[in-house]
Amino acid sequence: MAGISSEQSAALLVACEKLSAPNLSTKVYRDECCVSFTLPQDDGGLYVNLKSFKAYAPEYMALDAAATDTPLYLHQHWVKVPKEPTVHSTEDHVQADGGQAAVEADGTETYTFEENWRWRKDYQLYIPSMQALLPFPHEAVPEALADIVNKVINAEDAFRTAELSSAKVEFEVSVRCLRCMLPEVSTTRFAHCRKRSTQRIC
Repeated sequence: MAGISSEQSAALLVACEKLSAPNLSTKVYRDECCVSFTLPQDDGGLYVNLKSFKAYAPEYMALDAAATDTPLYLHQHWVKVPKEPTVHSTEDHVQADGGQAAVEADGTETYTFEENWRWRKDYQLYIPSMQALLPFPHEAVPEALADIVNKVINAEDAFRTAELSSAKVEFEVSVRCLRCMLPEVSTTRFAHCRKRSTQRIC
């Protein structure tokens, strides 16, 4: 793992004094660029401004740094890597899990190995004034700063939260509209019919 110099450690201490951790009401945009549709798994990853908690693609990061004067970014890049195969051992043989086979209309079999992959999430700290990428986590990172970064990493993404909230509102509106369209059933009439049905059975 790459090290952190004394000058970089000093810069991290200064940055820590200027930053604060997100709270429950803070909107954190970390899963998608606020300007483009760039994602952490795209080439170059995303840079999260630890002052505004907004993510930017590499081509927009310098403009944001100049506008916000933030001392530090969280760089995140997700890389697709193969999973370690699950090995089943018996007395007779050893078998490793593979992909799932699917039969096409013409009878041929195709295989997908999607379940054999996972996202490895790599994180670094970026100091714009030094144009330096630093490893994270790292023992040289101040504990208070590491706490801020970890809270950003574990925060719910604001875009995703807004989408879920919007979907919930749309569902509730659809239910109310459906109720308005359905005819109202009289409970008294329903009880009377149920009583007559019971009498017939007896």
